[in-house]
Amino acid sequence: MISIINLIPKMGIDMKKRFIKNTFIVIGIIFLISTVIILSNTSKNYKLIFIPKISCNKNDFWLNIATGANMGADEYGSDLQIVYGNNETDIKGQNEKILWAIKQNPDIILVSPCSYSENTETLRKVKKAGIKLVLVDSVIDEEIADIIITTNNIEAAKMLGEYAKPMLKKDSIAVIMGHVENSSTSIEREEGIRKGLEEKENCIKEVFFCDSNNEKAYKIAIDIIKKYPELDMIFGLNEESTEGITKAVADSCLSDQISILGFDNSKDEIQMMEQGLIDALIIQKPYNMGYLAVKEGITAISGKRFSDELYSGFKLINRDNMYTQQNQKLLFPFVNK
Repeated sequence: MISIINLIPKMGIDMKKRFIKNTFIVIGIIFLISTVIILSNTSKNYKLIFIPKISCNKNDFWLNIATGANMGADEYGSDLQIVYGNNETDIKGQNEKILWAIKQNPDIILVSPCSYSENTETLRKVKKAGIKLVLVDSVIDEEIADIIITTNNIEAAKMLGEYAKPMLKKDSIAVIMGHVENSSTSIEREEGIRKGLEEKENCIKEVFFCDSNNEKAYKIAIDIIKKYPELDMIFGLNEESTEGITKAVADSCLSDQISILGFDNSKDEIQMMEQGLIDALIIQKPYNMGYLAVKEGITAISGKRFSDELYSGFKLINRDNMYTQQNQKLLFPFVNK
């Protein structure tokens, strides 16, 4: 068989031009057909079920995630059903919701796992059913998800630890108020804070957990203050823990003594920072997280290239920079949309 490439030198100039022109036309047609196929796949009405840890009515962070996810579903013309959990410690209830979601046979199931290890077996069943799995905010102890969208919690908490380090002396006393024990976000944020503090990590005397409950965080913080009368600093690892410890310190009239550093940007936290009760907050970008979770999940189905893990971003905000225009957009995301 004679190669087409070998024929080209034997052609006349006009024939060569005509051959090259026709070749480009064929390539253009193939590219156009491929583009149409990809676009038609992307615009398909996919069915998605999202299972967050708790209701968005109980927490500003989850409200932002849900809003971003809904925006992504609208943009891609897909159906999104959000099935909220009861609380962040209801692992059994969340596993039951995941099993229910599998029976609905959606194209994608998005989950914010309550536990680093106790949701794993149930989430394996999502993959076994041939359903795309997207993990949002938190991860598990096995790499089975198609997509992971989170804050880079270790780096975010490390930044908070680095900020706190100059505020501590070698003999200072500090504690950490975590949200849910054995959740990936709590594990990673504690690790990050310790890394950021470096040699002053020894200042951390204990780690407590409030199960993402403001009132429980408040009561535990009151007991901590009694146990450590010389307490210098408390780290809060999420919205509820930060709010609870701040109220406890304020009610104990120890805001001048005890520094508070936390996560998230609820309305109460912002007000507390304005009042000088909170020294610094790590602001996540939950709206981005929800939007990217839907977008990347659909992208995975449509066959386009995608990353299996994406970070949605974070920033440290304190009383000195909270009023800049850029940071106001992070603190009040709904106002600035």
